[in-house]
Amino acid sequence: MLDGARLIVTATIVADKFDEWMPLMIESINWTDKQVFVVDKPERKVLEVIEKASNPVILYQRYEHESKGADGKQRNVYLRYLKENHNNDFCLVIDTDEVLSDNGIQIREINIDAEDKNLVWNVKMHHFFWNLSLEDASQPEHYCPARLFRINQNLFYPEVEHPVLKSDEQTIIGMINNPVLFHYGKTKDVMFQMKKYKVQCIKSNIHNPEQLELWKTMHVYGVGMPLKQFSINQHPKPVKDFFEIKEVINGED
Repeated sequence: MLDGARLIVTATIVADKFDEWMPLMIESINWTDKQVFVVDKPERKVLEVIEKASNPVILYQRYEHESKGADGKQRNVYLRYLKENHNNDFCLVIDTDEVLSDNGIQIREINIDAEDKNLVWNVKMHHFFWNLSLEDASQPEHYCPARLFRINQNLFYPEVEHPVLKSDEQTIIGMINNPVLFHYGKTKDVMFQMKKYKVQCIKSNIHNPEQLELWKTMHVYGVGMPLKQFSINQHPKPVKDFFEIKEVINGED
């Protein structure tokens, strides 16, 4: 167990890419002791959502879009804050397009050795694509590296595009199967489709409630949609050129 240590949640936000999953992310982690946000710039929409956090701290850092090390630099901003204010506490890292499972508070029950300072856990994650029922199956199970860790002075993020937490000392790496993170980054269209459904429930004069419910089930949930595989090589040339589609892909003739 965390034995009285605080659990801090951190999230990095690029304000000009506001993510509509962010309010749901905050709702899922509002039981934690503190929520630390690294914000690119004080956009009103972002700040209004952060206000819904139970105990937020905002750190401002311009996101260097032109730099390959921008992501690492952003993460080191909250890591410096954690080192200065929460040494030996615990940190859970979550992105704005992710939501923690309903039993997230069980993280407090993880067995730890109070003497071990260099503790890092890889957290199980569900990756969804296109809708809410299609999950990435490229691996039997997905784990996001170093998403939970004990805060100490030896930690750092490499300043690269996809930084993974590192330490100057040997770390003990564990695996967390439950609770889990849900990643919705590849399902952004479902937010648009859900809004469209709600508008049509009010405005539509040709669709009855049963038809609209069926439409939502297919477009948002991804259930019952009659689909078939289409040969990617049959798209028009402007589309193929833009998406760099080769004449033969995935064994197609």
